[in-house]
Amino acid sequence: MTSYAEAVAYLYGLQTFGIKLGLDNIRTLLSDYSNPHRAYPVIHVAGTNGKGSTSAYIASILSSARYRTGLYTSPHLVDFRERIRVDGVPIPEADVLRMTIEMAPRIDELKATFFEATTAMAFRYFAERRAGAAVIETGLGGRLDSTNIVEPALSVITGIAFDHTEYLGTTLAAIAAEKAGIIKNGVPVVSADLQPDAMDVVVEVARERGAALHVVPTAAGIEQIIDIDHMEFDAAVLRSIERFVSPLVGDHQAANARLAIRAAELLAAAGWRVGTPVIIQGIGDVKRRTGIAGRLDRIAATPECVVDVAHNPDGVAALLCAWRAVRETARTHLVFGLLRTKNSAEVLALLATHRWASVTIVDIPHPDGRPASEIAAAAQGLEPAPRVATDAVTAVVDHVHSARSDESILVFGSHYLVGAILASGKKSGSDGERS
Repeated sequence: MTSYAEAVAYLYGLQTFGIKLGLDNIRTLLSDYSNPHRAYPVIHVAGTNGKGSTSAYIASILSSARYRTGLYTSPHLVDFRERIRVDGVPIPEADVLRMTIEMAPRIDELKATFFEATTAMAFRYFAERRAGAAVIETGLGGRLDSTNIVEPALSVITGIAFDHTEYLGTTLAAIAAEKAGIIKNGVPVVSADLQPDAMDVVVEVARERGAALHVVPTAAGIEQIIDIDHMEFDAAVLRSIERFVSPLVGDHQAANARLAIRAAELLAAAGWRVGTPVIIQGIGDVKRRTGIAGRLDRIAATPECVVDVAHNPDGVAALLCAWRAVRETARTHLVFGLLRTKNSAEVLALLATHRWASVTIVDIPHPDGRPASEIAAAAQGLEPAPRVATDAVTAVVDHVHSARSDESILVFGSHYLVGAILASGKKSGSDGERS
């Protein structure tokens, strides 16, 4: 391979090996390069919903504190390089190509998966850049996730809900046991206030491993959503109550921010140079410092077009709560699509509790997409009756051209769907309002 495009094509080709839960391959891949994951302290984040935003908040705080901060998240939206960032800057194409060429023989020998290979690349890159810290988001679960090779300075568990049940289990307790697998002996853990079945598991695992558990209450202050790109909320930080401003909005984002704030407090107690001004700045600068996108992300202004990666019932419920705080559903043109692995019946039931300006269900540009016609056939009570579109980008463009200036277009669902919309805007050179 001689180009970035060829390297990425090779990595994507590893997806034919599917998902392998276990740490043997990642141990081998990293041992070839002197175990780079041990070269910097790690904050390890697991959960069903909110782990990407929480990871970004923590990374932004550490970057604000002048730590050179690596951030590893998945999946990406437009470009593979989004997964691996240092202080918000994606890994250069040349480094992706170089490391892919270097690791390919061992990857082929092990039949390593896409996620195993990219996780090894992230750990190597952060070591090469001499990161002062890295925030690492799990891919799937936690206990047997490739990222769980780390011995973190701090573990963080965000919300736990039903998702990936074919791998993680069909009960909240079983899913929580997999997520709680990131808890290490003697390492403090910050957790959201989970549903009782899940919370009991996290409490027990933390007790067994002698890990101090810090639970952050779900409702711990007053949120004021000013608009799609501006929220203010109160939070306790380092023995005082402070007012925070965040460009990520919604009660769920305030909860994610509070998890990050508590994580920062624990790091400060452990001697990290993290103080109140830095924490406030990190929360407010999270988009600029990490490049996080696709969370109620306004990509066009008139008519307004907003995209969000909510893709399971809990995520959609949080999205609707945030949206209704600032917009009328009757003036909202809804466009969405889902993967086969998601509970479309529950999503449809949530959407049916509101009336929309229009509803369009689209095919996801991915082999695992659930056909839009199949989702529409199961839709009961949606007002108005949904339309079906095979091309998501065309459907959104049509709405942009036909919607009134006082209406909004809300696009949500799979990362693949949101990524396709964002990529189309970049290709067309759109100068819409991007934040």
